[in-house]
Amino acid sequence: MLKHAATKLAHSTTLPVLGNKELKPLQDLIIAEKTVLVSLQKLSSDLSRASDTLKVWASNEGEELEDILGASSKLLNQFSLALYQYSSYQYAMREHMKAVRDREEALEELKRRRRSLLTRSQTVNRKVNKLGSASRPKAKNLADQVELANRTREQIDALNEEITNEEAALMDYKKRKARAWMEIKFGGLLECCEKGSIACDFGKLIINVRNF
Repeated sequence: MLKHAATKLAHSTTLPVLGNKELKPLQDLIIAEKTVLVSLQKLSSDLSRASDTLKVWASNEGEELEDILGASSKLLNQFSLALYQYSSYQYAMREHMKAVRDREEALEELKRRRRSLLTRSQTVNRKVNKLGSASRPKAKNLADQVELANRTREQIDALNEEITNEEAALMDYKKRKARAWMEIKFGGLLECCEKGSIACDFGKLIINVRNF
């Protein structure tokens, strides 16, 4: 439970001391995209509110203004929805980023285990050397320590191979994920801009046709 809480806290904080410093830029990116998400949703809400207020004001200013600004309000509300839709794509983007972070953390855990085994290996080797140099080494103790040293060395070798393979695979994984989230970002931006462009074209048409 404490480990889960520490991991969650490390993911939600900007303090590098609570997590791997090498992962901080990625965590900063995830947080920055969350800020974009919240900002877009707020902008969408503010624009919708302003559009509705425009319509309310126009309803008391004569039929012509009511018609023109009422129609304009509807167009602006459509763009507000487009902004909200674009903000929703941030969730999928951030999931790709979090997947990279999880993979990075898994690799860091492998390295942490290797460091722990290396420390253990040094301790065991010192014991082996000490027992071996004793005037009357205890054969059983020496054999046990030698076996432990060999087993630890095998575990280190296995981890070295696993880490090497994972480091090579991770770069390809990052490229795939980065491509995926940028496709979402630019695809969503294009969709939002196209809807905004349509709203602008019809809005200008309404204003020019009525020539108020």
